[in-house]
Amino acid sequence: MNRILKINCILAISVCFSFIDSYAIEKAPPALSDSDFLALPAVDLEWTRDQKASSPILVVGDQIHLKVIQKEVSVPLKVDIPAIPNLEEQGWNIQESPPGSERDIFLGTLVKPGKITLPSLPLLDQNGKRVARTQPFTVEVTSAISPNDPRPDQPEGLEPPIGLQFPFWVVAFLFLFAFILVFALIYGVYFYWKRRKKIGISGSPLVVLPEDEIALSQLEELASKNFLELGNYKSYYFRISEILKIYIGARYRFDACESTTAEIISQLDVKGAVTQLLMDQLQSLFTSLDRVKFTDCVPVKEEALQLMEDAKKYIFMSRRSPTLLTKSTTQTGALENASR
Repeated sequence: MNRILKINCILAISVCFSFIDSYAIEKAPPALSDSDFLALPAVDLEWTRDQKASSPILVVGDQIHLKVIQKEVSVPLKVDIPAIPNLEEQGWNIQESPPGSERDIFLGTLVKPGKITLPSLPLLDQNGKRVARTQPFTVEVTSAISPNDPRPDQPEGLEPPIGLQFPFWVVAFLFLFAFILVFALIYGVYFYWKRRKKIGISGSPLVVLPEDEIALSQLEELASKNFLELGNYKSYYFRISEILKIYIGARYRFDACESTTAEIISQLDVKGAVTQLLMDQLQSLFTSLDRVKFTDCVPVKEEALQLMEDAKKYIFMSRRSPTLLTKSTTQTGALENASR
């Protein structure tokens, strides 16, 4: 079974190649005898060079454009290049016309020096039929080797390696890039060190003074001043009132600084934050303070000193335990301050 399949495959391949060969034979132009070829109408050739050529003398290696001069034939013609064998031995290398050019133009490269002749070439019409031929064409070609060359049959030796200068702009760019990189690294280290120094992280806990200690310290500072000796009772009473309001606002978490006595009492009553005893003491304190603050009343020195003691007593009775901040809290607060 496998043998029969192989035989069938071989037969199929043979039929395909036979079909291709027959198709190629049908497409190829019919062969002509020498007499029939010479009987075809002969047309002349004219040649031109590339406009970039610097010398009118033809040299080996030059390429010329050959154009068919159609005088006796009116249809567009094309040179049948594959039909001409051994052209290079005669000094010619014929190529198809450049893309986009006319059909009657083809290229010839000169490959030998001396007087070389391009033999008669068959010309095809649009149907691929040979309808004409070119006249033999002769040109004089000069050798590319100088006549003064002492060794014309030997090729020139290789040139030594050429040293190329490194581009200056590349060096400048690399230097600038390295400078920027070093500067960025130094700045990053400095910024990191400065930020750590500003944050001031330490292993020891930071004790934050609670509002009662701040208020007591401010009262002691007020007592050390000479308000009472100078008879400046109004400033003395205003300052005690201000210290108490700041303490109450921080202690009970509301804005007491801009509140009146009645508003402070009302806020404390709503919050239920203090006992009735403390409420009565606070109301008595603010009543005494407001009497001097907002009237022309001038208290005696002993009354002013007692008022200072009553303020301290209220703070002692209403204060809460001091808060000791941990290291993490300290670092968080330092970070917030640094970001500001």
